[in-house]
Amino acid sequence: MKIPSIRFSSFNGDWQTSSLSNFAQKITTKNKNFEVKNVVSNSAVHGLISQRDFFDKDIANSANIDGYYVIKKGDFVYNPRISKESPYGPVNLYKFDEKGVVSPLYLCFQVDGINRDFLSYYFKSNNWHRHIYRNGDQGARHDRVSIKDREFFKMPISYPTQEEQKKISNFFFLLDQRISHQRKKVETLREQKKGLLQKIFSQELRFKDEDGKEFPKWIRKKLSELGFFKKSYSYSRSVEGKGNYRHLHYGDIHSKYDGILNNISFPTINVDGPHETIENGDLIFADASEDYKDLGKCVVIEDTGDQRIISGLHTHRFSAHDSVDPRFIMYFTKTKAYKSFIKRVGNGISVLGISKKSLEDLELDLPSLNEQRKIVDVLSTLDLKIAKEEEKHEALQVQKKGFMQQLFV
Repeated sequence: MKIPSIRFSSFNGDWQTSSLSNFAQKITTKNKNFEVKNVVSNSAVHGLISQRDFFDKDIANSANIDGYYVIKKGDFVYNPRISKESPYGPVNLYKFDEKGVVSPLYLCFQVDGINRDFLSYYFKSNNWHRHIYRNGDQGARHDRVSIKDREFFKMPISYPTQEEQKKISNFFFLLDQRISHQRKKVETLREQKKGLLQKIFSQELRFKDEDGKEFPKWIRKKLSELGFFKKSYSYSRSVEGKGNYRHLHYGDIHSKYDGILNNISFPTINVDGPHETIENGDLIFADASEDYKDLGKCVVIEDTGDQRIISGLHTHRFSAHDSVDPRFIMYFTKTKAYKSFIKRVGNGISVLGISKKSLEDLELDLPSLNEQRKIVDVLSTLDLKIAKEEEKHEALQVQKKGFMQQLFV
């Protein structure tokens, strides 16, 4: 019996199942004489999108896109390249009026007899992954699926009446609109934060004390005047396991943590002997990265939660003097001035690095402690607001993923 786990109340009866080949026809029209110049990429994240949106110009020439497949609005494109977002490659619907051309490595097809939007959303579920897994060729490259076109088109597709297909499509369209609206809300808040950081640290925006009076002038200081570096350790992921210590690895600073950290449960490590541990208020810098974006990224451990945490591989641990709020320094590392400093002093080829000595020479303008705290209060309040809106966005995405699995067969 082919029915989904949940269903709109006005529909009943079994869904039908047919091979994709009953609806689909492979597209074989190729670009000739540079007729179509709009090169389209098939991304797991962004879908089918013109490359000129990424490069702000046409990057194609007749030598490199003659022989590409020509697609038009309503066509489907399968990119067999594997990614975290699409473990079997993305299948996307082309929704633009202008014709495009795509790489001959892609499989392109047009459909008839099934709602295109319904099929497009079906390919956002993982219901079709089993067919690819079972029918893909052995010995394929690790970064892409290898499946013959005829096997791909044998894929079984379960579908309801046209009316129910439209109902399901409309439901996901409205849900996508909510997700898009929430994402824009988060992006707007992030842009507001960037602007606020620039105004605060350029001193275009200044705060006043409780009596409405101006705070003292900011004083230029080197980081070495504001505190001192403490011991870090070079333990890699290989020592993670049951143990009495936890560690903060530079890779987690890159990918998992940002800003002010409170009561985070860091990974345990299996190491012996006494170790110096992170204290409340310590700043942790990532001293290595493959790019400048994450080189020198800094977090502040506001509360360890009584855990014994060590500063791990490729990190520098810094303790600020009592006259300095470490959160102020952390927020300074979000500014354009700090990023320019990192690009100037970072060194390396395949992996970039930054030394303690270079960080000690970092110069920043420092306000009084009371103004530092006012600044931190404003920025941390905005961070909490951003985090709350990000949670809403993530919840909507999780909700959509759940519906994907329940509304399709």
